[in-house]
Amino acid sequence: MLSKSIGKNIKQFRTAKGISQEDLASDLFVTRQTISNYETGRSFPDVDMLQKIAIALDVDLLWLLYGRPASHNKKANAKTALFFVGFFVAFSCVTLLLYLYTESLKQSKFLFMPNIIVRLIFVPVCYTLLGASILQIIDYFLGITKPQKKAKKIGGTVIICVLVFNIIIVMPYVIWCFFVLFLNMTSADSISMIFPPIPIYEEIALFFLKLMYSSPFVYIPVGMTLWLFYPPKKG
Repeated sequence: MLSKSIGKNIKQFRTAKGISQEDLASDLFVTRQTISNYETGRSFPDVDMLQKIAIALDVDLLWLLYGRPASHNKKANAKTALFFVGFFVAFSCVTLLLYLYTESLKQSKFLFMPNIIVRLIFVPVCYTLLGASILQIIDYFLGITKPQKKAKKIGGTVIICVLVFNIIIVMPYVIWCFFVLFLNMTSADSISMIFPPIPIYEEIALFFLKLMYSSPFVYIPVGMTLWLFYPPKKG
């Protein structure tokens, strides 16, 4: 009876970490079948092996034996969800204030650049946080199965590369915005008009810029993907 309970706990913590049986077996220098036997209760890990499993899964040894306390689960999840939502609300308020202020500058003093910077940086980040917060709330109420370790590595690497590529492509245009501002050129169209023509790069940069400026809501799934591949650790 105890072996089946421990097996269920091992499987629960393993899947929560997004680790496959093969990956856990590799970390413990045993076969995948050994892990499968532990999880189904066909065999029972000794104390030394239990300690190694606890370390590999980054959990308390007592939790492997008796399961994670329900109160601990709920409290940890609530704190994480509250942090996500609180940070999103705070950042959204700052973004809204900056947006309204820069809009007033644009209308009263014909300063377009501060508003463009807010819409290119703060607004997409705000939508990204919204996507992460949505998944965090869903995880709190319903629970979400995380990707396996290999899929997590591949997916996480891809999304980070896309975001880094986005930043590298767009930053020269953003810097150019400041440069144009110093030249007292306030028209948004003037940026693209005098930006040095670079084949292919210019088309890609304009695509990302239009996406960030006109359709920032596409960053909601970006935030969801980031949360999925880089979920916060539960206490």
